[in-house]
Amino acid sequence: MRNSHETTNLIQSLLRHGDAVHDHDEGSIYSEHRLPAELLGEIFKFAVALCAPGSPMTVNSAPLVFTRVSRLWRSIAFSYSSLWEHLAIGPTSTFHVYEVIAMFLRHCSPNRPLTITAFPPLPNWHNTNMDVQIFSHVSSLQSNAVNILGNLGITLPTLDTLDVNISDASYTALEGLLQCCSMLKNLTIKVTSAEAFNPDENWNGATLDHLTRLELKLVSRFDPGDLITLLYAPHLRDVKVTIIDDEGGSRELWLGLIYLFIISSEVETVTWKNIIFPASRESCFLITALHTLKRLKNIFIQNGNIGHFFNMLSRKHSEAEWLCPALTYINFLNVPVIENELVDFLYARKAYPQDLASITTLILRWCRGISENTLTTLDATREIQHLEVFDVFEDIEDFGEFEEVIPEDLEEDIEDFEGVITDTFEDVESFEEAVPDAIP
Repeated sequence: MRNSHETTNLIQSLLRHGDAVHDHDEGSIYSEHRLPAELLGEIFKFAVALCAPGSPMTVNSAPLVFTRVSRLWRSIAFSYSSLWEHLAIGPTSTFHVYEVIAMFLRHCSPNRPLTITAFPPLPNWHNTNMDVQIFSHVSSLQSNAVNILGNLGITLPTLDTLDVNISDASYTALEGLLQCCSMLKNLTIKVTSAEAFNPDENWNGATLDHLTRLELKLVSRFDPGDLITLLYAPHLRDVKVTIIDDEGGSRELWLGLIYLFIISSEVETVTWKNIIFPASRESCFLITALHTLKRLKNIFIQNGNIGHFFNMLSRKHSEAEWLCPALTYINFLNVPVIENELVDFLYARKAYPQDLASITTLILRWCRGISENTLTTLDATREIQHLEVFDVFEDIEDFGEFEEVIPEDLEEDIEDFEGVITDTFEDVESFEEAVPDAIP
């Protein structure tokens, strides 16, 4: 088994001879040191891991250099998707950015996003509006790449999926980047800093006419109002909002969601994770948000607190209108539910079939406040096609007093064991006191 130093020397030796290698050359390095494809692949992965993550790539750095040695090396390199998961571009990257990104996108794993890191100043690439058809793949941009590529106005006209972490990105750069993605269909935005963004008074927002799915991953103290109003997506179908550091549901979050749902009136699926619904005194925010979801069919909620959500859906509101009249699918996980409000909601749905869609699926997993026995015996649940209720395990205190009974012979063993533990702790304390003196 080679150690890391020997492997590094082997890689360097192979690369030094690489430019002189040709598949048809009988006197090439392959005739002397032919390596199995699997071993070459492992060496390639090791070489990529050795590359400094904080430096831009060139045509002579891994993995690009492997494609320039021979047809065999190129074939092996392209067969390992793990080599093509991160692209760093910068001043020394003299290659054409579109061609290289297209190469990475063709060969990276379809289940893992390509991460692009940009280091200023970037070279002045030509044909920045080049239409590369391969850009219909998940592409993950770090915040510095958003700033640089967005400000340069690099156009990605066929990109349909974008996953960005923009905690340090400017609104101007994000706006510029999104405006260059005219065919974007899926957008995920992650914000990991509550102090992110300093909006420019002159920004106009980005119109995303083809966007159908939006996912926001936010920290609880972040005000998403400006971020949400940056996006104009009238044809959204699927919206997912996740609080990633804790549970949260600020007034600013709900105001932003109200704006989003008013603009995107075609939303059919909503997912909330770790979201706390407004309290009774601010229920107008929730009512207004739900009032705009006239086409909502599916709702997923995980963790958080839904408050009096079902109570609001079980009665008419202003202008004698029902909230979410098209709702048919409900899937909750680990959310406290007020049972009588849920029951009233189910009966209301059954009593007004001319105004409200029937609930076809009700899945409640480990939701406190409800029980399977209660729901399965209701007339209102008999017509539900898929009813699934998993009861919450009660706390052990609810099972009454637990009397501890220990056999006499076992009690003696426990006393002996406790004595050994006490002696051990005394030895440890003595050792800890001696350690500082022993360290020079």
